[in-house]
Amino acid sequence: MTNTTVMMTEADIEQSDKPALIERLKEAYNHLEKHAHEKRLFKRISSVNDLEELLEILGDEIDQLDEFDGYLINLLDESRESLVCEKIKLPEEFHGIEKTYLKYKFPKNMVDANIKAFLKQEVTYVDATNIDDYPGSTKTRFERWKMSMLVVIPIQDESSCVGTLMAFRQVGKIGEARVAPLLEILAYFNTQIRNTLFYAKVKRQEKIAQEAEEEYQRFLSFVTAINDLTSVEMIYEMISKELLRRFKFDLAGVFMKEDDQLVVQKNTIIDEKYADIFTEWNEYFPRTRYEID
Repeated sequence: MTNTTVMMTEADIEQSDKPALIERLKEAYNHLEKHAHEKRLFKRISSVNDLEELLEILGDEIDQLDEFDGYLINLLDESRESLVCEKIKLPEEFHGIEKTYLKYKFPKNMVDANIKAFLKQEVTYVDATNIDDYPGSTKTRFERWKMSMLVVIPIQDESSCVGTLMAFRQVGKIGEARVAPLLEILAYFNTQIRNTLFYAKVKRQEKIAQEAEEEYQRFLSFVTAINDLTSVEMIYEMISKELLRRFKFDLAGVFMKEDDQLVVQKNTIIDEKYADIFTEWNEYFPRTRYEID
């Protein structure tokens, strides 16, 4: 946070030459504008629980720096075994492949600048002098995206490290002066990113529990419907349709044991577009039985 107080006495104004005074006023205005922006940003971040929306805001802040040609935001997955690219921005000539790298996984056991920065929880710099220390995907990206230098910053707060921000330039170096604003920006996002990851995990678990409950209710309805049927053929048909729905098959057949043989009782298809195959099945299986050893 920036806290700036500007005090100018009448004597200051009288003793200051006009250009210097204007410069001081500009500096004061910039400090006040930055302070106001930080307050708006903090308020906006605090109100967001959706990870994608939060990363969009972070991306906008990085873009406003106008210092980097591209970046990847990689976050620890639920298994805690890999970093996953959740947001990416590449130079215009590579925009077409951005979706290819979205959700790209960096296993924690691979040799990669992102993994090193994450595990050691330290800012990692890579340029032509040490790129050979990172063979494989890091070097491939470095060369393919025409980087001159990249930096990887851990996304962490006092509690834990949840990912990395990898930013790069195609021309020029990346020194502390360029990294400092990134660190300042991340300080606002670190905790909320961790919170949204937890929130997303809870929502996934809620969805799984809800789907399990819905499936259980469908099963009860299925059992009730079966018990109400009096026709054996209708029972076979209902069983077949339930199998097709549950296991995403296109065609199913119910076979029953008769005199040490399996004999088809009912064939069912999931969609009429399989009618031709269905006809062939119905012609073939009444003549075909399977011996049970």
